Amino acid sequence: MCVFVVDRVTLGSSEWPVLVIGLGEDLGSSFRVVASKLYLVENNLSIGNADFCDFAEGVDDDGIFRGEGAPDPEEAFAAIRAAQAAYNAQAAYNAQAAHAAQAARLAQPAQAARPATVAGGATAAYAGRPLGVIRPLRPGGQSPASNSSSRSVDLP
Repeated sequence: MCVFVVDRVTLGSSEWPVLVIGLGEDLGSSFRVVASKLYLVENNLSIGNADFCDFAEGVDDDGIFRGEGAPDPEEAFAAIRAAQAAYNAQAAYNAQAAHAAQAARLAQPAQAARPATVAGGATAAYAGRPLGVIRPLRPGGQSPASNSSSRSVDLP
């Protein structure tokens, strides 16, 4: 965190070197930045892309930061574009793999479902998923009463 101060030195120079005073951890530290590069300091400090000391170490012999050694916005944009391209490629690969897996599942021959009849009632699971409680059929193949909490389940 820092504050920007326009003082007599700033107004008396053709480069308008604005005084930057550090706060928090950098309390008491200061440097100057030419007005044309003030955006570099403010933008990078406000988003956490650089620290106060990164700019303070980049000053010239006269204590003024003129932009040399500052984070290059084009390099940052290139890195963002590369990361986005890698993400898009991975997403496309994942979508293609999911589509191929679904096509393979659909290409398998369908298995006829058979009704499950269990004496006494049992809990059934298919492919690791619980299906519910299976109730025995009544004599003559009739299902339990409709007010029952059971449900009929077909197992492959």
